[in-house]
Amino acid sequence: MKAAGVSESGAPYDLPSLWEADGAAPSIARWERRRERIRESFANAVYGHTPTGGRLDDVTVVSRRADALGGSAIRIEADLILAGPLGVRRASLLVYAPVSDTPVPAFLGLNFWGNHATTTDTDVRRSDAVEAVAKAHGSPPTERGSDTRAWPYPLINGRGYAVATIWYEELEIDLPGYADTGVRGLFGAPSGLGQPAWGAIGAWAWSLSRALDALGAIDEIDQTAVIAVGHSRLGKTALWAAAQDTRFAGVVSNESGCGGASLFRHVGVEDIRVITTARPHWFTPRFAEYRGADHLLPVDQHQLVALVAPRPTHVASATDDPGADPYGEFLSTLHATPIFELYGSAGTAPTDLAPPGADLATEHALRVPYPTPGVRVGERLSYHLREGRHAMVEEDWRHVLDFADQHWTNTG
Repeated sequence: MKAAGVSESGAPYDLPSLWEADGAAPSIARWERRRERIRESFANAVYGHTPTGGRLDDVTVVSRRADALGGSAIRIEADLILAGPLGVRRASLLVYAPVSDTPVPAFLGLNFWGNHATTTDTDVRRSDAVEAVAKAHGSPPTERGSDTRAWPYPLINGRGYAVATIWYEELEIDLPGYADTGVRGLFGAPSGLGQPAWGAIGAWAWSLSRALDALGAIDEIDQTAVIAVGHSRLGKTALWAAAQDTRFAGVVSNESGCGGASLFRHVGVEDIRVITTARPHWFTPRFAEYRGADHLLPVDQHQLVALVAPRPTHVASATDDPGADPYGEFLSTLHATPIFELYGSAGTAPTDLAPPGADLATEHALRVPYPTPGVRVGERLSYHLREGRHAMVEEDWRHVLDFADQHWTNTG
């Protein structure tokens, strides 16, 4: 069962089916079996296999301030010890939680520039890795408060949610050649016969799961209501983490683009050749075998989004972000909607386009109006388009919080 049609760019696209071609009717039981095979296909062809034998060894709260953000929040810093068969690695977790009598839902995501960059609080620690990372990139060290636009803690806390974050390059430097000195260096070569090695996205996703483990030690957070969140490459990371770890209560992908929410088979600026040339270390080496042959990839990203079902999932795009292929991201949510409907939930596609669970024909998807910027569409699976460039800003967070309010009780 495949759907064929024409993309906005005029190129036809033909998606792999959500199902095996055995003629059986869609059902939840059948999808639960199918899901494991699709996840295995993503590991084999795109992200690599996450090795076993890793764990969170220790969580140490190193500071706790009860009067953060003018007295409206509690700020916690904790050291995590991530362990694998070949060693350990330390990472710093920063948490801002609203003052509450009960544990609250939380967003958990990796940040780009360091925990100290997400806040103007002068006593938030600056990672010891800042200079080494800056030297590796040939750029100046990141400054305190330089990334607050992406992390509006007062807004999020004010709506009743906590936020927890780790600097992604404290886990592994985002350049080729640093696998052995990062999280991947805690593990040896893949132990399974024929299992492809994991890329940096896999390592960052594994680390998100270890951070989720750590949140069990933070009394202010409801560990059963933790939503993975990420922007750009870290949105790819959040999706892959949530697809593998069902403990994540939901996921938010902001402008994750190629290798994230956007369809490979929808013609955009980035394709497998472009992304594996620019960022080969993000993926398993096997992924590069599909350069110039995106249509032969055994999976596509609507299936990745569907792997998270029935957990709440939000995908966000920006109008001036061709690299992330915003229309391809929206199409991905349309084609994933049938699986959410199979569980009795609504997605972004009109319910009359296909029976629950059935593949949505591409010609039907292309007739669905593209959402107006500033308007969120969908329910359990939802989407918004923001006017502007590639970023995660307060407007995105307001849509995310409205989405979260539909699914989690909070104190806001």
